[in-house]
Amino acid sequence: MNDYMNRIFSIVMTVFLCLLAGTVGAYAQGSQKGNVFGGVVKLDKTVHDFGDIMVSDGPVSTTFTVTNVGSKPLVIYHVASSCGCTDVEWTRQPLKPGEKGSIKATYKNDEGGYPFDKTLTVSFSEPKQPVILRLRGESHAKKVSLGEMYPVKFGNLGFKSVDIKGGNLSQGQQRTGEVVVANLGQKPINVKFSEVSKGLSLKLSRNPIPAGSTAKLSYTVTAAVSFILNVERQMICVRFSG
Repeated sequence: MNDYMNRIFSIVMTVFLCLLAGTVGAYAQGSQKGNVFGGVVKLDKTVHDFGDIMVSDGPVSTTFTVTNVGSKPLVIYHVASSCGCTDVEWTRQPLKPGEKGSIKATYKNDEGGYPFDKTLTVSFSEPKQPVILRLRGESHAKKVSLGEMYPVKFGNLGFKSVDIKGGNLSQGQQRTGEVVVANLGQKPINVKFSEVSKGLSLKLSRNPIPAGSTAKLSYTVTAAVSFILNVERQMICVRFSG
């Protein structure tokens, strides 16, 4: 590894946050606080990223956990997938206050290699607006190297992209999500965040990131008045050694 690779690098990831200080949208995200919707439905996540998978892996599944945080029984009426490539199962019986249920989604992974971003539209007894869940990942028809999968490189740290689209947010609303980053080198990389914009928090699933491995970078955006009015592009300085 040359002297350049052994240095401490400073990179900037630009997170595009299309923030809207407007009224509640068409979906329950408009009344979202964290992963709680309408004050009655709590989800452990709203997005699941399968990362890089092979067509030969066959179907892949994940489960979203639903908790009734309201005072009345909660029913998951229906879960509609955006395409026939995803099968869904969900808890059918009413959930008493405090009880948990589940939504299991299985992506069939039989349409060849390509990036995918599928949605699940979930209808509850409360709130009346549907909640949108997302399944993301990239399926590969043949084996590719880690460097090919993460072509945007800063030293030995690889990204698929440094642009994260946050979507529309209203004042006081939060949005969570995650992206996958890769250590393309032969030594562990320790990542430290600095100069992170107000209203934005970041966490790695494992840090240091082992050589030749990936980690999930989770982010949470909280929209405050000043955040909405004054900031269009959020800057994150990431310092790492490796």
